[in-house]
Amino acid sequence: MLIRGALAVVTGASSGIGRATAVELAARGATVVAVARREELLREVVAEIGGGRASYLVCDVADSEAVSRTAARVLAEHGRIDVLVNNAGTPLHRAFMDCSVAELGRVMQVNYMGTVHWMRAALPAMVARGRGAVVNVASTAGAVPWTWEAGYSASKAAVIALTEAVAPELARAGVHCGWVNPGLVRTEIFSEEALRHVPPGVQRSFLEPAAVARAIAGVVEHERAGVTVPRVMGLPPLVRSLLPRFYRGGLRRTYEGTLRRDRSADA
Repeated sequence: MLIRGALAVVTGASSGIGRATAVELAARGATVVAVARREELLREVVAEIGGGRASYLVCDVADSEAVSRTAARVLAEHGRIDVLVNNAGTPLHRAFMDCSVAELGRVMQVNYMGTVHWMRAALPAMVARGRGAVVNVASTAGAVPWTWEAGYSASKAAVIALTEAVAPELARAGVHCGWVNPGLVRTEIFSEEALRHVPPGVQRSFLEPAAVARAIAGVVEHERAGVTVPRVMGLPPLVRSLLPRFYRGGLRRTYEGTLRRDRSADA
């Protein structure tokens, strides 16, 4: 699908991957509607894009009624949504037993249900026109769950499963649906608490948001089913599928290593 001339909605566009994606799509000729909760940062995104090629709307993706209103406003003002990038998300960098049920529910409500809310709001118009593209930003944590990210991993695994299950249904209507699984990306979601549980060697592999934004654009333009960024991170899911016992043993060793570092740091 051509990005030039498209009307693209990007959620979580106030920072990180979402902001980079809004800028990337606009650079490729799209008109962008940036969606997020933080209005001041959204204004900065629109100013950065400039040229009348972007606008913003404040919306909490976890609020289904707010999403419905926001999507309706986009359709009323622009007449269509050609591209939907579901990027909004929230982290939960903590072992499962240290998370409350409310925290686990919140991460699922934002990361998974936020994607559901926007797809349900935008897809009827796409299907009616017989064209469109949806890109759901999941995570390598969804394909390769990490011990310290149980709640987050589960929410992103749900996004991947949703995308794969819905793709054939939407293809019949001319709408493409794909996923992008970023690895570690240099964004504000990686707090000091999160980084202490990331192995030192892995920390050196952080990506810049622009690299993920280019992958998202590629899924739209080339109608790819999914892309893992960096590509080398596509190998661990294969190991997990083919050698589950071996994979789990490696995960256990890595987890024990993070515990030892925790104890040393606390001492």
